[in-house]
Amino acid sequence: MSRITLQSLVVKTVVVHTVTYFVAGVLAYWLNDYETAYARPPLSYFMRPTTDRIVMAGPLFQPIRGVIFALAFHPLRTVLLERRRGG
Repeated sequence: MSRITLQSLVVKTVVVHTVTYFVAGVLAYWLNDYETAYARPPLSYFMRPTTDRIVMAGPLFQPIRGVIFALAFHPLRTVLLERRRGG
């Protein structure tokens, strides 16, 4: 098995994390009716409405989190990814 490079790990982690975050977010939004829930107290006291620009831009920030996750996974790559049945 070939060694996993930091660059390949970053690319894979960013893609998987961003897609997963988006899909899970859309499903949670529809299934839990976040628009209504966040507009009513007590959530309205500390949660931004789903129409807020920062909330809508959330998926755009996920590649940054993907890079952070990849940097955390990289030192553990032998245990998590390179061994048979790793992780």
